[in-house]
Amino acid sequence: MYKVTDPEQRQDIVDQKRWAAVWLKRSEARQLGPEIVKMWALIQRCNTELEEMRLIEAYWKDEQDEPPLHIDTDA
Repeated sequence: MYKVTDPEQRQDIVDQKRWAAVWLKRSEARQLGPEIVKMWALIQRCNTELEEMRLIEAYWKDEQDEPPLHIDTDA
């Protein structure tokens, strides 16, 4: 099964990243090594998914743009 990145679900990823950052600070304060690694990995996955969403949105915008048609009348 593959996960498809959906830009309309951006807020879910932002919330997840925010939660992971809070839990990371708590884990660091308690020196929970494995939990720190897991939270850093989750934050990185969130960053990757947010970047994928940005690229998808840029593609959608670019897909809607129609280049101007220039007709060479000097030919």
